[in-house]
Amino acid sequence: MPAAGSGDLVLALDVGTSSVRALLYDHRARPLPDARVHLPYQPRIDRDGTVEVDADRLVGLVGRCLDELLGRARPVLAGPVGAVGVSTFWHSLVATDTEGRALTPLFLWADTRSRRAAQELAGRLDPEAVRRRTGCTLHASYWPARLAWLKRVRPALWRRPVRWLSFGDLLYWRLFGHPATSLSMASGTGLFRLADRSWDEELLAALDVDPAGLPPLAEVESGLAPEFAARWPRLARTTWLHAAGDGALANLGSGCVDPTQRALTVGTSGALRAMCSGLPVPPPPGLWCYRLDGERLVVGGALSNGGNLQDWMSQVLNLDRRRLQAQLRQRRPGGHGLVFLPLLAGERSPGYAPYAFGAVAGLTLATTAEDIAQAGLEAIAIEFARVDRRLDE
Repeated sequence: MPAAGSGDLVLALDVGTSSVRALLYDHRARPLPDARVHLPYQPRIDRDGTVEVDADRLVGLVGRCLDELLGRARPVLAGPVGAVGVSTFWHSLVATDTEGRALTPLFLWADTRSRRAAQELAGRLDPEAVRRRTGCTLHASYWPARLAWLKRVRPALWRRPVRWLSFGDLLYWRLFGHPATSLSMASGTGLFRLADRSWDEELLAALDVDPAGLPPLAEVESGLAPEFAARWPRLARTTWLHAAGDGALANLGSGCVDPTQRALTVGTSGALRAMCSGLPVPPPPGLWCYRLDGERLVVGGALSNGGNLQDWMSQVLNLDRRRLQAQLRQRRPGGHGLVFLPLLAGERSPGYAPYAFGAVAGLTLATTAEDIAQAGLEAIAIEFARVDRRLDE
């Protein structure tokens, strides 16, 4: 391949729940051969509902990913990269000091330790009014419950200046030297008014959170901090679109950009979404609504159990994935005689049950590991069908 000209390339960076990926594309959105890097990582998971990762470690993994990508692409890079787009998970939360140093782990969307705090908030506030304003229910996945929980277990954070950030916000602070967030990331916190495009004052008051501790809105950045400009000279003056929610970007990238089309994504978790240009009033019960940008929103439901359930079954049942897929194609749906409740990582849409767990009923001495795996995968499909019916409404 001949060397690309200045500004011809776009770098795509995706920070997911189990890996960091970076790819280079040409101006026709074609991936460059061999210009991709995939670095897996494992969050810390515990029986009490902990799902967290060291924020500095994850920032470091992003840096390593970009180092490797730019190194591999050196033969085709004749000038600076034209733009960088960043996709990352919604709902994560980390507390930092006023210099951007992490004071807590990065709490991921699957962390359920704040489930009791969510119930307590629902008793103090009007949950439906909150959902109408923010597009999010009072649930352990979102910031209001997590902040209420942190105030109980880490009260010292309320006695000092603190910044509350998503991972994308923290990454950009490190890269550009100042805190900021996008409309997309803010809308996934459960603390942001979708219509007004502002932080929700009633929730902030109920949580005793200073608005000054929340990042301002920004959509584009340029001019990397000196440390990173020297490390990646071809990105030093590149335009960086601010990190946006991976779910909304999945709709955009798959061409599901109006209410007649739905994007179904299965990664670590799973989601089914439709994109619209105006606020649904109100969002259908059991579903959420977030922003992609100032004009477009996504409405849908998310499952806490997707690829993570398949990983768990493969490990616990000692199954070979490729062989299992071939076996499942030959099996009759529902022929296992089992009922599988696939909520091993709790429940988000559509029920948002705070203490949900997994279960298998109907086991006999004739049940095989393949029966259990089939029942688990079919159960995920059934959960998606429940979300799909809500979207029909």
